Amino acid sequence: MPAPAARGSARRRWLIAAAAGSVAAAAALLGRMHLPGMQPRSPSGSPAGSLSRSPPAQLPAELCVVAPALPYDPASGLPPHAPRPVPADARCPVCGMYPARDLRWAAQVIYADGAVHFFDSPLTLHQFLRDVELYSGGRSAADIAARWVTDFETGAWIDAGLAFHVHGSDAPGPMRAGNLPAFASQAAARRFAQVHGGRVVPAAAIDRALLQALDSRSRHVH
Repeated sequence: MPAPAARGSARRRWLIAAAAGSVAAAAALLGRMHLPGMQPRSPSGSPAGSLSRSPPAQLPAELCVVAPALPYDPASGLPPHAPRPVPADARCPVCGMYPARDLRWAAQVIYADGAVHFFDSPLTLHQFLRDVELYSGGRSAADIAARWVTDFETGAWIDAGLAFHVHGSDAPGPMRAGNLPAFASQAAARRFAQVHGGRVVPAAAIDRALLQALDSRSRHVH
């Protein structure tokens, strides 16, 4: 019967041989794997040209999908460029929110072919009008036939180009910040500002600097 020391020596030799075999098998497996950013190699060790690949493309951290314009429905009985009721599932092409959730702020743009984009507030409407091609999915400012905002006081649709807004009031809009509530008359906007603060701004005075100051969104890639 082998002495204990001899048995221990034989056991160590067996463990070393088994470990060496495992390392060799793992190395062979890794050699056959095609890891991202690496070129597979042929049995000769040179890069396998038929299997080579370039490094994976870098995707933007945030990707925003533009909400499509909704087509005109002749069965609605409305003229093609008249303001429409806001569908419950319509989404704002600028921020992705649902305008129907608070109709006091809703706005819309209607194109020459009768298609419509809805917005959750006058703020996002004016952001859209500054960069139509960015948010519209291929349309341009020249395609727009009508622009509408909701009168915050009466709930009626009014021409966005003729509206008066209040900037800096305490009324939290859909984006939980000043969202330029709209009014049909300067007097109505002033009454609102006297109660809720802020200053009256006609639609024509809403410029890019004001929009950037009010823009609390994270930056998306469109």
